[in-house]
Amino acid sequence: MQTFARPRLTRRQGAELLSRIAAASRAAGLTRPAPAESVTRLCLNAACIALCLGAAWFSSSPVLVAAAWLGLAWCVAQMAFLAHGALHGAVGASRSANLIFGQLAMTVFAGLGFEEWKQRHREHHIYCQIDGRDPDMAVDFVASLTADAAASKGAAARALGRYQGVYLWGLSLLFGHSQRTLSQLGALAAPRRYRRDLALLAIHYGVWIVLPLLALNVPVERVLAAYLVPATLLGAHFAAIFWVNHVGMPLIGEPKAFSYVERQVVTTRNVCVPAPLDAVFGGLNYQIEHHLVPSCPPFRLRRLRAVLRPLLIEAGLPYHETGWWHALREVGTHFRRIGALMARPAG
Repeated sequence: MQTFARPRLTRRQGAELLSRIAAASRAAGLTRPAPAESVTRLCLNAACIALCLGAAWFSSSPVLVAAAWLGLAWCVAQMAFLAHGALHGAVGASRSANLIFGQLAMTVFAGLGFEEWKQRHREHHIYCQIDGRDPDMAVDFVASLTADAAASKGAAARALGRYQGVYLWGLSLLFGHSQRTLSQLGALAAPRRYRRDLALLAIHYGVWIVLPLLALNVPVERVLAAYLVPATLLGAHFAAIFWVNHVGMPLIGEPKAFSYVERQVVTTRNVCVPAPLDAVFGGLNYQIEHHLVPSCPPFRLRRLRAVLRPLLIEAGLPYHETGWWHALREVGTHFRRIGALMARPAG
């Protein structure tokens, strides 16, 4: 069953370790913003999206259309990774530069409100693996990630949830759609706060839906397929790379007992893959490093691991690192164990 972490460092020791981590990261030149690399990647992905949309809308070849859907899923994922870097200040030196970049990559191209998503993601970093505070653990009906969440479910959710170890993998196909919907509804719920998100979401739908329907006379089924199929593929992609970051890792029951650095390390799992596959994860398979030095551009996280891992091990912290397949098995085992709790009588 999922465990609760116990502190090994005092808060003072944790603060000293975090200072060493920050100094070592700066000395290695790994926290510098990367505007040229980021803009180049954004432009390349934007061009690829344009080409793939053209093929998806107009090609008469089923093979080329299917390849265009795959290309759109890949490029939208890369846009989301770039926006994630902008959220943490990895693109430019100024707040406005990161905001503009993030809005382009996330809102216009990927269809999530950048500022709305930014708020939720920051809370995830602050309250990582704290049940009831971490927004990434907030699953209402279809799943439970902790024993407390399982116990709080109603009869219908418990009847369904006992099988979550099986059906969640299939539901991962809806993950991309749910993330878009969650962000867009969040922006609509606070229109004054997220007015920029809403304005740019209108542009997003204008490019992806209105333009091909009204200006280019693309059949509606082609337009919808080009929008919905890549998001479905994207859901499976994101589930496979994001669920392994924290699901099944220890929870934090008493946050005040932990230093920030220890709380991030003990709740997080790294995934070891060959260097060419870092792009599949957007570099975030180095999740421990990302949580400790979030301003590090994702494509430098592999180098950051070599700097931070010895410091963390020297401090006696559990550096949990495993292969991708093994990480997925750990996540599946956790889903099944929490699901088994819902097969028991309530209470």
